[in-house]
Amino acid sequence: MTPRLLLSFIVSYLLLGVSPLPIKGQIVPDLTLPNQSDVNLNGNIFEINGGTTAGKNLFHSFSQFSVSTGSEAFFNNPLTIDNIISRVTGGQISNIDGLISANGTANVFLINPNGIVFGNNASLDIGGSFFGTSAESIRFADNSIFSATEPTATPLLTISTPVGLQLGQNSGAIQVQGTGHNLTAPSIFLPINRGLNNSSLQVKPGNTLALLGSNLTLDGGILTGEGARIELGSVSQSLVSLNPPSGTIDKWSLGYEGVQNFGDIQLLSQALVDGSGVTTSSIQVQGRHIQLLDGSIILIQNQGFQPPGTINVNASESLEMSGTNPNGEISSSLQSEVVGLSKGGDIEVSTQHLLIQDGGLIVTRVFSNAPGGNILVKASESAQFLGFGNADTRAVSSGIGATTFSGGDAGDAGDVAVFTGNLTLLGGGSISSSTFGASSGGDVTVKASESVELVGAIPILLQPSILSATALNEGDAGSLTIKTSRLVVLDGARIDSSTLAMGSAGSITIDASESVEVSGTVAGAINPSVIISSANIVDPILQQLFRLPPV
Repeated sequence: MTPRLLLSFIVSYLLLGVSPLPIKGQIVPDLTLPNQSDVNLNGNIFEINGGTTAGKNLFHSFSQFSVSTGSEAFFNNPLTIDNIISRVTGGQISNIDGLISANGTANVFLINPNGIVFGNNASLDIGGSFFGTSAESIRFADNSIFSATEPTATPLLTISTPVGLQLGQNSGAIQVQGTGHNLTAPSIFLPINRGLNNSSLQVKPGNTLALLGSNLTLDGGILTGEGARIELGSVSQSLVSLNPPSGTIDKWSLGYEGVQNFGDIQLLSQALVDGSGVTTSSIQVQGRHIQLLDGSIILIQNQGFQPPGTINVNASESLEMSGTNPNGEISSSLQSEVVGLSKGGDIEVSTQHLLIQDGGLIVTRVFSNAPGGNILVKASESAQFLGFGNADTRAVSSGIGATTFSGGDAGDAGDVAVFTGNLTLLGGGSISSSTFGASSGGDVTVKASESVELVGAIPILLQPSILSATALNEGDAGSLTIKTSRLVVLDGARIDSSTLAMGSAGSITIDASESVEVSGTVAGAINPSVIISSANIVDPILQQLFRLPPV
């Protein structure tokens, strides 16, 4: 090596302050702050000191921020710091496949307008909340801005609280990669077995895990937070508010008031968003087109005594849940379960078009002596429940269900309400609330301004497309209410509020302002289309299959 080349290498090394070998990842300060970040590589650990402190905010600015497999980015912050606010200005995506850690209970903001990819081995070890975003800038209560796209225009850094994230027209995507969950559900009579899942992004109880980008993909990725709030958001050219904990909301949350431009969110390859545990968790998902595919699931399993949180999914244009995992045990779904002694969490969905097909589900289920969560669906244009998922030997209807298996008298199933323009249940699609125990089933309410259509059944099994509120044990069935212009029940489909055991049947109320049509049978069978509320004597085979008591 010539003297000139050697000198050039040494100068580059000193300016970077880190190893030049990309195998270790790269965390490189950009020298734009009054007090610069200081990065030292000790083995596989990038120790990040320095930065500019303003009150309880600590600011860092990097030209590159990536953490490779087996490496750690350690923010060695003072314990007095509340917020570690880090921007990435160099124009490269942040690839995180190692650990991000910090001292104390500081919240960590990682802002890279070019996007962030969390790999299979990405993890968090922080005491506060984590915000991973492709925002261009973060705004504060005093109207100051910390920009990642105009770093040289940084004003006097502020002591104020962060209040907003500004995403631009060209903000990048957020990706979380992984190998998918290991959930099992061998029987409908048992709660989901969460088991041991692969590595995940996780925050501690009482905190928020938020990912916000122009598009957001969880490809086998896993996010968990017992007693936490999990936020998934996708927007462009918009300001998303940051709402700190207050008297009514005990965790950081994102607000989308006034946002017009949403992006897409996909959960693929058995992705998992899990807020289960003994303390209250909430999950919010906000985007344009939102898809859950391949057995991907958003889950809260309430295992304790505290009040429940809510699963809230808002898709400005469409929400799709389709398919199951390979063995058919886990549907692409939104699920809230009760195994503790507090009420189950509600599930609320808002969109223009809802499509649930090939075994997709929205369900709340009760396995203890506590009430189940309610399900509220608002699909302004259409709600479609099509067919079934068929994997191995299991066929799973596509639909909505609130079910109780409780043997006590306080474990009532939740209510189900669907408000839409056109409702379609085809090829075995279902909307139901049922009791398999001593507690009561919930009420089912459907209001469709244009039409309600139920058509056909699952082939071979002859399981009909159905709207139902049924009792299959000692508990009483709930009521079933339908209000629409046109009601169509064809080819063996059913509207049913019956009892198949000792509990009482429920009532059915139908208000169809234009017409009601009920005709046809299941193809290849004699089962007629029917609207019915009755007490039935059940075939012994069905009695055994559904564990129904003798009548």
